[in-house]
Amino acid sequence: MKTELRLAPVKDSSFQLRARSKEANLAVGSEIYQIGGINKQGKRSRSVCVLDCRSHTQRRAPRMRVARECAKACLLDGSIYVMGGTRKCESWGEVFDLKSQTWKKELLPSPTGDGFDCKFQLLVLGAKIYVITEHNNKYAYDPKQGRWLLLEMGFTGLEWILEICGVWCVLDNLVFKEFSDDLFWYDVSCEKWVIVEGLEALCDTKFCCCYRMIQLVNYGGKLVIVWLVTPQPVLRRNKPPVIPEEKTCFAVIRLEKRLTSSGLAISGEIERLSFSLVHGSYTPLTCLSVLL
Repeated sequence: MKTELRLAPVKDSSFQLRARSKEANLAVGSEIYQIGGINKQGKRSRSVCVLDCRSHTQRRAPRMRVARECAKACLLDGSIYVMGGTRKCESWGEVFDLKSQTWKKELLPSPTGDGFDCKFQLLVLGAKIYVITEHNNKYAYDPKQGRWLLLEMGFTGLEWILEICGVWCVLDNLVFKEFSDDLFWYDVSCEKWVIVEGLEALCDTKFCCCYRMIQLVNYGGKLVIVWLVTPQPVLRRNKPPVIPEEKTCFAVIRLEKRLTSSGLAISGEIERLSFSLVHGSYTPLTCLSVLL
């Protein structure tokens, strides 16, 4: 098992996120798009900031047509789809063409034709964009047809990705999710979550400590699990307790598929496992995978 992964600080002070919250972040190649959010004035923003992870510089992209907060973003066929973050049903989504660096004139209506004021997640499977809501409703958007479809059947249980503090990602057209120390994948054929085999050692590593999941990331076809370990205070007699620094943990998982008599099975092998101390002035929130 290799342990080369570590946190490396970005020393260029110009490489900083804008002061916004509730924004959508999306990795595209070697760049990270920070879309919308709440600005310093407490208002929804139309701004788009692009961070170049190779040159450690940032630039402004054309502003969205609609101000948004807590929107979702995904990448499909050379375009960024931004959805939600506004109650205007006729402009619920919009599309950014990466090649021309322009927002398309046509806005996307909400899947239901109304304000769509509910919690949802956005994911890409195949050539379609899927919206999974907290009310267990599921919709598919086909860019070629330019319309939404209500899925009355299928994807039962996929709303599990909406749970609080839940982390998940799509890798090789499959949805993976961490839950209760274990890693699961969603089997579309039987509409069930199935455990990824062979990761008992990783489960034991997390079980023996107090931790908070940060993210699952598609890392060049492999799965990276990122979590934050909070050590217990060291009690000392007649002295203040010592508070150890938190550690960010990374596990790179190589996945293997195989067909069995009962269907598809997926097992995982830990290729790398590393721990990096986190300075007390930082709080890891999420992570993205970029090409360098």
